[in-house]
Amino acid sequence: MHFNELAMRIRGLFVTILIALFASIGFLIDKQLSLQLWRLNIQYAVWVPLFGIFGAMLFYLIDRYWYHRLLKGAVNHAIKIEQKFQAELPELSLSDEIGKESFLFRSVGA
Repeated sequence: MHFNELAMRIRGLFVTILIALFASIGFLIDKQLSLQLWRLNIQYAVWVPLFGIFGAMLFYLIDRYWYHRLLKGAVNHAIKIEQKFQAELPELSLSDEIGKESFLFRSVGA
């Protein structure tokens, strides 16, 4: 699967879940559903944002530590191929340019 398509699917799923969380907050506030613990009455709508924060952290970790590692590996390998064939095809330098311009690759020195 192409890396950009993979990233867009992950981010699209996150947006869908985020919209569902907002809809569920509205539904729970409208229905006034709550949980009673001793004398304390806690609405379910209070808990939904906490699940949203947890979900957002999971999506960040997937994006940062899974997708970007795959992308970095692909670009680094493509740069090696481009360097190997630089004499035969001097215009073969797309990945090298991506590596030069990308914050991700500049920050780790690749």
